[in-house]
Amino acid sequence: MFTYHMNDFMRWICYLYVLCFACPGGCQTLPEAVNWHSFSDELSDLFLHFILTIGGFIMDLTITLSRTLKWMGIGAVLMSFVIAADPFKDVQAALKEGDAVGLAKYFDTMVEVALPGNANSYSKSQAEIVLRDFFAKNAVKDFKLIHKGSSGEGSVFGIGSLSTAGGVFRTTFFFRQKGDLYKLQELRFEKK
Repeated sequence: MFTYHMNDFMRWICYLYVLCFACPGGCQTLPEAVNWHSFSDELSDLFLHFILTIGGFIMDLTITLSRTLKWMGIGAVLMSFVIAADPFKDVQAALKEGDAVGLAKYFDTMVEVALPGNANSYSKSQAEIVLRDFFAKNAVKDFKLIHKGSSGEGSVFGIGSLSTAGGVFRTTFFFRQKGDLYKLQELRFEKK
């Protein structure tokens, strides 16, 4: 592929200027010393090379864009799987295993945790410690999601039954959508 530097490009522009503007009466008015045949050949060669250079640039751009779009398409497909992750299933699995770390993945910056005899708002890391302690004292046997619902304001909730060594707890959790993600904002454990 032909490559031209700025000097070649400027020379081509100067030739076009001379041809179009400096010769209003035609090329007959220019000095006889100029070899118009070679000027014309050089101009047509430069024009051809310029067109080929621009064509090569457009082809390179097209190939680069097609590769970029291909990777963007693959990325979009992969992201759809990440975005499509069901927070209910993940929280349900974490509750079934008594996994405070698995729950903490969905915590908002502040989380309200209500345990029997104690309800408070905690930071994400504090809430994880509180739940880890709760699960240590109440070894989880099973969790069943009984109901899930949503409000028109981007909030969704789930109600379930958590069976532990210390008894059965009615468990309620609330998510709020923030961007493409759902964040847990409240967890309640009420002993039945």
